[in-house]
Amino acid sequence: FSFFVFTLARPVQFESEMQEIKESKSRVDNEIKIADEALFLKPQKLEFFDFLFLKDEIDVCLNDPRPDQIDKKNIFEIKIKSSNEECKIFENEKLYLDILDENRVKFSKKDKKAFCSLYLNFIDSNKVKINIEADLSQFGIDEIIKNSFTKDLSDNFYNKDLLEFAIGSEFKIFSLAKLYTEDKLLSIYFKNNENKNQKRLEIDSCIHYIDDKDILIFQDGKWEKPKDGIDTKKYSIARVKSIDSKLAQIEAWNVEGDKKYLFTFSYEPSKPMVSKADFITSARKRTNTYISILVNKQRLIVKENDLIIKKDLRYRLLKKDLDFSKIQKEEIFYFEKIEKRNKEMYLIGYLFNPMHTTIQKIEIPMTSNISQSRNKRGII
Repeated sequence: FSFFVFTLARPVQFESEMQEIKESKSRVDNEIKIADEALFLKPQKLEFFDFLFLKDEIDVCLNDPRPDQIDKKNIFEIKIKSSNEECKIFENEKLYLDILDENRVKFSKKDKKAFCSLYLNFIDSNKVKINIEADLSQFGIDEIIKNSFTKDLSDNFYNKDLLEFAIGSEFKIFSLAKLYTEDKLLSIYFKNNENKNQKRLEIDSCIHYIDDKDILIFQDGKWEKPKDGIDTKKYSIARVKSIDSKLAQIEAWNVEGDKKYLFTFSYEPSKPMVSKADFITSARKRTNTYISILVNKQRLIVKENDLIIKKDLRYRLLKKDLDFSKIQKEEIFYFEKIEKRNKEMYLIGYLFNPMHTTIQKIEIPMTSNISQSRNKRGII
């Protein structure tokens, strides 16, 4: 009862005192919370700030920008293994981390400055220096703990979900490309051709000769090598990262450059040719220059260094000025020369499968039948 009278007599003072009690309790609760959060900050726990666990918790790679990017400032990609989080930062840019426990961290929200942060320094193409800072002022400790260590740079992080490509998109088209070895016809017939040692990438039925660091862009609905002077930054772009006798790795970026993909292609198997020793069933000398051959029941008049192409199930002579890049998937016979062996003359040539990855040498003895009749040569 007396308490009731007291409250009636001094209501304002009573409310003020109750408010002080509440605020005091709140301060105590907050101090307890801070103490809990900073438990590892006690002197005996400060070794936690060696942050050695971060060597295993995070991966760092040097972001490989689009090959046509003008600003080549170092950009790093950081990945947290336990959460699979990724982000990009510039060299010396501060990145804040939330410490979850003594083995896990996560990226802080952009508007939050956590007490723990890191920044990176480029050492060389293989290593990076990771600098760690812990500002303990928010825990009532006037101290900044610093540590650092070096770490090997990882391989590039790529967007790995190739299923996200829409049907008909540039990267879907690229993902369906086929890789072939060198064109053997170039090394035998076009000996001075600059593409004779290059591998071939077939994209949407178009053949591209590729070598290490070559560039392709997606322009007007198709992938092609950029012409001189073109502004490639307007297009999705691909660059041959590496190519050897087993496979090719090609990196590709979207126009914005914020998505990067890695495509790995193995060579298409080269099927062995069925023996065609009887490919030419007859070879007769017509004049000092021309000979008559019988191919698949077709009679053709040819001379040394002629090319014969199989098109629409028939064999035809190939025009010398025809764009060779347009006959990449046709069976071809190359009549190289006439060779004398003892007293006999032999026709020597080479038969190539449609992709010119397999070759078969053809040798057939010739008969002499020089004729004055008019030579007729079927030419396409």
